[in-house]
Amino acid sequence: ISTMVSHPIDVVTTKMTIVTSKNRKYNSFFQTTSLILKEEGISGLYRGLGISLIGVTPFQAVNNACFEFTNNRIPNFALKKLVQGAISSSVAFYNFGSVGQNEIDNLVSGYNYDDETITYVQFMNANTAFALGNKTFSIFKGDQRPERVFEVACEDEITSVFNNESYIGLVYTQTSDTEPYRIDVYNTDGEMILSQPFNLDYTDILFNKNLMIIYNANECVIYDTNGVEKYNGLFKNSIVTMVPNGNITRYLFVSGSRTDDIQLK
Repeated sequence: ISTMVSHPIDVVTTKMTIVTSKNRKYNSFFQTTSLILKEEGISGLYRGLGISLIGVTPFQAVNNACFEFTNNRIPNFALKKLVQGAISSSVAFYNFGSVGQNEIDNLVSGYNYDDETITYVQFMNANTAFALGNKTFSIFKGDQRPERVFEVACEDEITSVFNNESYIGLVYTQTSDTEPYRIDVYNTDGEMILSQPFNLDYTDILFNKNLMIIYNANECVIYDTNGVEKYNGLFKNSIVTMVPNGNITRYLFVSGSRTDDIQLK
């Protein structure tokens, strides 16, 4: 229907375009329309319609088929809402083992987030994952069919996130001049075990057992999960990264040209 309605407009504009300036027969849209009706009749406005319908039919068929496929196979997920013009996100879990074989596309669980963008999803270990959006922070557990076990609203904007297999650290900026950053640390059950302000302009944050290491190229501060400061010092040489090396006091310091095994005191 849309093609049949718009086709006369295409015919008129085409005739106005192809005529040369030396023999300008068609001067305006309405004048051109009147002239076509006078010389060719109503059929003149639909010249070439058959070719246009042949071209648009496959497009409409594919478009309708895609809509029906997504509408029926994923009835509650973000793709359907996107087709319908809504903004949302979904976190989906697939199981390609025996548990997921009887599920459509091996989809074993999924969760919708209306009016939200999920920007980060990360597995912590074999049965725990977490997701961050612009409004919420969620934790999922289960090695076969992950379930959402924790969710909390994010009142402030998260600037960065760090994790290991046991802890998740969410970093926020603060208005304080003396301590412009804060890191909230959660365990895999969603319990916030630490909320620690700090003032180091960090490049990375590591979790090593019950320690949290905040560092940049030149200095480092270490807290335990009770918020007790265990170390605060400068590096002798600038580093690119530091890697835990066996226990809570030994680390590999990697610089541009060398790697040193250092024990912090």
